[in-house]
Amino acid sequence: MVGEGDTCTMTGVVKTAGYVDGAAGLAQLNMPHCMAISGSTMYLSDTGNEVIRTINLTDGTVSLLTGVVGSAGAVDRQPGTSTIAQFSYPTGLFVHGTTLYVADAGNHAIRAVDTDTGSVTTVAGVLGAAGAVDGDASTARLNTPFSIVLTVDGLTMYVADFYNHAVRVVDVASGAISTLTGTLGTSGAVDGLPGAALFNNPISIELSEAEDVVYVSDRANSVIRAVNTTNGNTTTYAGVLSDPGTVDGVYGTNRLYSPNAIDRVGDMLYFVSADNLVRVVDMNTQEVYTVVGQPYTAGNADGTAMTALFDHPFGLLASATGDELYVTDYGNNIVRIVKLPSGDDSMEAEGPFGGIQQQCLRSRHEEAFRCSSCMSMGTVKERIFARLRSS
Repeated sequence: MVGEGDTCTMTGVVKTAGYVDGAAGLAQLNMPHCMAISGSTMYLSDTGNEVIRTINLTDGTVSLLTGVVGSAGAVDRQPGTSTIAQFSYPTGLFVHGTTLYVADAGNHAIRAVDTDTGSVTTVAGVLGAAGAVDGDASTARLNTPFSIVLTVDGLTMYVADFYNHAVRVVDVASGAISTLTGTLGTSGAVDGLPGAALFNNPISIELSEAEDVVYVSDRANSVIRAVNTTNGNTTTYAGVLSDPGTVDGVYGTNRLYSPNAIDRVGDMLYFVSADNLVRVVDMNTQEVYTVVGQPYTAGNADGTAMTALFDHPFGLLASATGDELYVTDYGNNIVRIVKLPSGDDSMEAEGPFGGIQQQCLRSRHEEAFRCSSCMSMGTVKERIFARLRSS
């Protein structure tokens, strides 16, 4: 049986930066950042290659969706034309219907890719023009937007505006941009209402189920913040402002170290961080636990929660069933799969594992998981306690 935190490589060639389409074991990536999923298709921002790729979750095949390999640019594409769209350091992705939204960080804009026609348009910001301005589509400016999330109705987008140190709001229909919280262009470490709250390089963003709170990975402050979407009031949700560290435990005592991407699975808020860990905040208690990885130890090892190693994990996305996490292992140029708790952890069950995920985890099970510590799922807390007992 596969245990919680067990990790395998899904696609990419370890420590090989390149561009090769094709089968999961042969495809090459270059600085993979963020992901989005629609049905059996994963979209991946292959940032070092300046393109958006697709991964077929049934067989693992990797293909090009849009962009020019290895060539940064600022070009939209209209359907029926020979123009090829170009991106510059594409990062955050979010799919809504047949539209894939892209945080085109190097172009300081949000792009929209029609996954049916291949057209690419600019939704917010002005291509290649960094700035710190609220306003309508023609005047508003972003500065290195890194992550985006949309409301269920697709009408409102929240943006982690990295170098503006702010959380921005985009009216998707009009392209108008406003600031929810943070002072544009001013970094700091202050909780409070808009006008007082300050951020330092917000890099990832996620919505609560009720859409009344956005959770923000405030990277340079080494915390996760919670922002009320109605009044912009900001509080520290996990970690301690400007006090980095790697400490599991209750709110007020836990410490984070430069958190990157965050994603919510039910009442658990998962995140990856620069200390080479996958960690989680229990949203019922605000306690933090480590799921997999060894703190401050870079590596490329697949294995159990106790043995797997990462090298600068950046992107994080839960599977549709919520029993797996996909992690872009930036330093290793690969995408990994991390097992989460589920109602059925049997390797024989078809439900929780589909296509490439099942192949990956089954292979990892057969090769490396013949040990007593892998014979039961356990919980995140049990894994942590096991670590403490063995130390």
